Amino acid sequence: MKKKLLVVACVVSMMALCACDLPIVSESEYNAVVAEKDAYIEECSELASEVESYEAEVESLNSEIVDLQTEVALLETENINLTSELEDAKDSAIPGLGDEIIFEISDKAALKFRLPEGFKELEKDTYGPGNMDTSNIILRTEKTNSYNLDFTQEDLENQLLTSYEALGLEIDDIEFKTFEWGEVNGYDTLIIDMEYELAGNSLQQIEFIIQVENNTCVIVYTTAEQFGWYEDYLKSADTIQIGFVE
Repeated sequence: MKKKLLVVACVVSMMALCACDLPIVSESEYNAVVAEKDAYIEECSELASEVESYEAEVESLNSEIVDLQTEVALLETENINLTSELEDAKDSAIPGLGDEIIFEISDKAALKFRLPEGFKELEKDTYGPGNMDTSNIILRTEKTNSYNLDFTQEDLENQLLTSYEALGLEIDDIEFKTFEWGEVNGYDTLIIDMEYELAGNSLQQIEFIIQVENNTCVIVYTTAEQFGWYEDYLKSADTIQIGFVE
């Protein structure tokens, strides 16, 4: 490009000399040089246009880079937030809970809940800490709706008295903290929280009786006061859900 400009400068100088009636070149040579000059000028114009186009493209790309950097910053912020949420969720996970249990109620439905930490399966559908601690969680299902909304505290007391009497045990001081019908995932559920004396031991018991279609699912938490599982039982009970089996 610099070489071409030098040629143009030479041509202009030659034209100036021609204007002074100095016979430097012939007319045909002059016209050829002028034509070449015009071609060079046109090429310079095209190059200038291309430069402007490239500059506009660079500016557009720079704008895109800024936008991408902004998006990256937002994504990094979101990632930080998600990481923080996951850490918070991990930190806020209910302490004192262990394995998740899925108990089949029917071909279509199942109960799901979390065991207290330290509990394990002692036998089929029975869980506990083992050793000298006799606390336990028992699951069972019945192919009938054996309870109804008319079932009362008195009905339950009579059942307990009859059952323990048959075993030669005496039950006393039955106290109900909760005896009410509620719902678990839309299924009618009798929720019982009670204490009673049995053979000189103060027992605490939480029971969920859940009506699932034509089945009854029962989960019973039992412990003695000295073992200190009651609060963990409440946390476990809060995780009870009923869902469909896939």
